[in-house]
Amino acid sequence: AARAKATAAAPRGSHYERVGDLSDVNVFLDTITKRLERFEWFKPDMKRADTVTYLHDHGKPGSFVVRLSSQPSCLALSHVKEEGTIGHAVLHLWDGPIRFGWSIEDDTATFDSVPLLLLSLPLRHDAALLALRKGGGGGGGGG
Repeated sequence: AARAKATAAAPRGSHYERVGDLSDVNVFLDTITKRLERFEWFKPDMKRADTVTYLHDHGKPGSFVVRLSSQPSCLALSHVKEEGTIGHAVLHLWDGPIRFGWSIEDDTATFDSVPLLLLSLPLRHDAALLALRKGGGGGGGGG
């Protein structure tokens, strides 16, 4: 399914707010960065090679970093696998009438926010993410 430009308001009761015109990369980058900057695991300026070095030096299995992806309007998740190798995945933002929210790779499950998506994965969750789980909130909307 192709990603569509945002034209409608967020669904009523959603923790997610529309990012804006996804074809405008600057709007995407600015909005997502503001929504995720409070989380330790968000490293928007880190490049893939730096992420691998960082996780090898500081990470344990389940440790992760989310950064901006080289793919437009996407984020990249880098994580330490159980055997100690580094895995990478693309987080897609779907903003169309049929699919709305964040997903990982080709998974059909969609979440209102990046923090909620991360909570669904077998990762080492920091206190900020665990607090979101207890509170039931999306924490930062679409970011």
